[in-house]
Amino acid sequence: MVNFINVMRALGRLNDIEMLLPEIKLRPTEVMALRKKELANKKYRASKKHQN
Repeated sequence: MVNFINVMRALGRLNDIEMLLPEIKLRPTEVMALRKKELANKKYRASKKHQN
């Protein structure tokens, strides 16, 4: 269930419900993985903008 909530959060579909849910504590390795993924997405979007 926790994984499902994290997936839905990642897809941005729980924005309203998210405020009602308790904060889920991530392990440091999970936090690092999320930051790495977010950084990769930012770099990808930036490179796509320069291609246009």
